[in-house]
Amino acid sequence: MDLLRLQRRPRLRPRPGHRVRLGVLALLRVRRRRRPRRRHRAGGRADHRPRPRPPRRPRRGARPGRRRRRHPPDHAHDRGGERTRRRRRARRRQVRGRRGRDRLRAPRARPDRSRRRRRHRRRARRPRPVRRGRAAPPLPPLARYRAGRRGTRIERPAPFDPRGDAVTATAETETPVRKRRRRLRGTIVIVASVLVLASAGLVGAGWYFSDEVLKPEHGAPEYPLTVEAVGTPDGAALPESVTLPRDEATVKPGTWGLAWDGGQALIGAVLDEDGDSVTRAVDRVLFGELAEGEPVRLDTYAYRGDPATALGLDFEEVQVPTPLGDAPAWHTAGALDTWAVIVHGRNASREETLRAYEVYADLGHPVLAITYRNDEGAPASEDGLLDLGRDEAEDVIAAIDYAVANGAGGVVLHGISMGGAAVAMTARTIDDPAIIRGLVLDSPVADWDSTLDLQADNRDVIPPITWAAKRVVELRADLKLSDLDQRRHAGEFGMPVLLFVDTEDGTVDHTATLEFAELLDQSRTTLVESASGHTATWNEDPAKYAAELGAYLGSL
Repeated sequence: MDLLRLQRRPRLRPRPGHRVRLGVLALLRVRRRRRPRRRHRAGGRADHRPRPRPPRRPRRGARPGRRRRRHPPDHAHDRGGERTRRRRRARRRQVRGRRGRDRLRAPRARPDRSRRRRRHRRRARRPRPVRRGRAAPPLPPLARYRAGRRGTRIERPAPFDPRGDAVTATAETETPVRKRRRRLRGTIVIVASVLVLASAGLVGAGWYFSDEVLKPEHGAPEYPLTVEAVGTPDGAALPESVTLPRDEATVKPGTWGLAWDGGQALIGAVLDEDGDSVTRAVDRVLFGELAEGEPVRLDTYAYRGDPATALGLDFEEVQVPTPLGDAPAWHTAGALDTWAVIVHGRNASREETLRAYEVYADLGHPVLAITYRNDEGAPASEDGLLDLGRDEAEDVIAAIDYAVANGAGGVVLHGISMGGAAVAMTARTIDDPAIIRGLVLDSPVADWDSTLDLQADNRDVIPPITWAAKRVVELRADLKLSDLDQRRHAGEFGMPVLLFVDTEDGTVDHTATLEFAELLDQSRTTLVESASGHTATWNEDPAKYAAELGAYLGSL
């Protein structure tokens, strides 16, 4: 009895041995029976309607007649329904009209909650494949938690399928949410793959075209034309005319070089032409023997060889000390103290300077035709790439120092094509600009950005690849193309400038050169235009070229 009293009054002050008694009571206590699990009906759904509970059985050892009192419900105090009637009258005052009274009198029917589908509790199960043999071990709790967070239901596969068929998920068994997730995931993968491939393609194409811009090329020349006939008078040792296939280049007026393997000649006026061929006069054979059937090509340089073989001038091979080492140069002495330093263009040689070399030598100016880094016979740069005239200007400055050290009172810088860009950078970066008495630019690259756009248009390259090629050029050469735009620095040129610009130039953007000429001091700027092609002002009219250059030199 003492134990039962202690059990009914747990809030008593604990006495010695109290916890031991409670432990004994816990062992003697009889557990309540668990309620049986609800079974599904034939329709496959559980009966969610509340069922009446069976009467509670009294605990063992309890005193008979002693029950736990509960708080009575509200309706127990409402005798005769007076409280309910008062509430209804109050609500009728608030809701006017017949509809309101009808609504109050006829309470709305409660929905059948047992037949409502609870999607938030039960998800559509994903069909699982049936495997033969033993079932796969259950996933650890952490894996189940992570899988549930991703929205995937993890279930163990069935241990055995009597028919041996594998059960796989189909489009009908997947929920719309999962379908949308699959589509979104596939779209993201496709878009990411396209972006990666497009980026790789742009970088690859940009790298390819940057090689054409930055890598020096000194390969063997090609001879696309074939001599159809050679006109040699009786008893004459040299031919007077040559017949070539007709095309856009062979019908251009002026003086051009005709080169073949082991020979060079100068051809002049057009004597005869028809729909298939053109006959031109042979002004001079520099070396070699011209014969019918010989593969040839038209040469803008006109002259080949050295000043002695091409022009009959005395010269000496000198070595100009540059920051990378000694670079070879041609030097012809003159009576005047103003030296002419001539710089050839990209992937060219000193033979390109022979046309202007002859004019300077005839006027009595000492001439120095130089080479710069990455030329044949000249020291190479560390990366072996051209720098579009920026670093080549250091070699031009070294040539000026060589001329001053050998008695030059001043220099005239003559740049052709990319040599014009190097000469312009020299005028901007030299420590003593007063040593430069004049600047001659023949088809110069005044802006590399627009020139690369022109080259891309000639090759039908799309703008994204052109943009990528420019960025790769800047990255590999460690420069900015905007710094090589001479129009932005036109105010830094204080010396007289002579520009030869060809409006049919397909290699260099001549419009940038014309804009550059307009930004210069017009009182000290001379502009000569032609329409024969890149660096072809001399070829169109050699006499006019020599006269313009001579007049400019005389004004210095």
